[in-house]
Amino acid sequence: MGFKVGMFVSPHISTFRERITVNGELSTMENIVESCTRIFNMVEEHDLDVRFFEVVTMVGFLEFQRAKCDYVVLECGLGGFLDATNIIDAPELIISSITSIGLDH
Repeated sequence: MGFKVGMFVSPHISTFRERITVNGELSTMENIVESCTRIFNMVEEHDLDVRFFEVVTMVGFLEFQRAKCDYVVLECGLGGFLDATNIIDAPELIISSITSIGLDH
């Protein structure tokens, strides 16, 4: 239908780039490195205490912004109050679904 759709999932199977895709295409290594550099500089400048999943989430958000995505499928981490994906507070949020964690995860 011509929409640009980002997808953020975890874990990855064979390459980190699987976590962040736009229209089914893996993020480029150049974009990942550029986003990580921006994030690491910001973390250092503001002396932030961040975890791996928080950095990965920020990388995804930067990639979706860069690609000007119309929609994003965003898989949360383990959920709960401290999950990095809880930052989403968009009035244009179309659908939200929370499922239980299966035995395979």
